[in-house]
Amino acid sequence: MKYEIMNNSKLSIGDYIYKRTFNKPSVPSNMIDLEWFSTISGYGSEASYGPIITTYRIKKVPQLLDMGKMHVRQNIIKTLKRSGIKNSDIIMDPDEQWSGGDANKRLHNVLKQVYNRAYDGTIIISDPVNETDHKDLEGVTEVVLWKNHSKILQKM
Repeated sequence: MKYEIMNNSKLSIGDYIYKRTFNKPSVPSNMIDLEWFSTISGYGSEASYGPIITTYRIKKVPQLLDMGKMHVRQNIIKTLKRSGIKNSDIIMDPDEQWSGGDANKRLHNVLKQVYNRAYDGTIIISDPVNETDHKDLEGVTEVVLWKNHSKILQKM
């Protein structure tokens, strides 16, 4: 089910996204769950994300839940509460999400559970973030895919 609070992807066919890892890069056909990407090559430190940077080309425009605006996030919280998800406001707090690791994974597993049918993942677009949202939603553009990896991505 689609909601008015969602936006279509801001990615186009032919655009590139990047993944930093510690291990051998995955081919899209081997990706089966949550996968994090950046629109900036080399984003993040080797110590935190790994020394290997892999480039992927968008070959099909993904349907992404745009979480880059606080009013949209507030609507998502309402939807999560209606779906019976407890602590929705804490799960959706940007500080929790960007603390990385478990909190970000927990958030995306909840979003996948609720929005899996309509969306391939999420996006937070860093530019333009309006002044009201800037203090809460600053950071790099982040793309998280939870399905259709091999339909959407081509490893370069």
